Amino acid sequence: RLVEQQFSAALFPWFEPSTAPANAAGMRALLERPGVAERLGQIGVRYVVWLEGSTRKTDSGGSVACAAGPGGAGCFGVGWWEKQSGYVASVWDLQSGAELGSVSTDVTGTSVLIGAVAPIPIITPVQRTACNRLADQLRSFLVGADLVGGGAAAAGAGSR
Repeated sequence: RLVEQQFSAALFPWFEPSTAPANAAGMRALLERPGVAERLGQIGVRYVVWLEGSTRKTDSGGSVACAAGPGGAGCFGVGWWEKQSGYVASVWDLQSGAELGSVSTDVTGTSVLIGAVAPIPIITPVQRTACNRLADQLRSFLVGADLVGGGAAAAGAGSR
């Protein structure tokens, strides 16, 4: 979080919440503005990784009923929901102002809630899995593209 704050402060006002690019096209336009590339060079940033994506619930079904009374409490039934996470990371070379490439990941998983006396959740971590896969792909992309040793900063948009 500190690196992000330092990056935003050094590039004031271009990366303030109200003026920061909202997508990769906005990032391209920002890099073409006078003074932006020069300022990035002054603070030693060579590459920016732009993240876009989201996790959303795509389907659900079933039901779980729980009740409590003088004799005890319990749940009965099965409920399920499916989530899908899709993320894209674009790597920008700030010296050339060009996008070097991108990597992406899509993960779908089904979580279940079983009502058998007590509710038993079995949660599928789709967002964490997608982020881990994307991080592994980015690491391979950056190392494989001889970008090791340059300064890097991250900026992005997306929802959690």
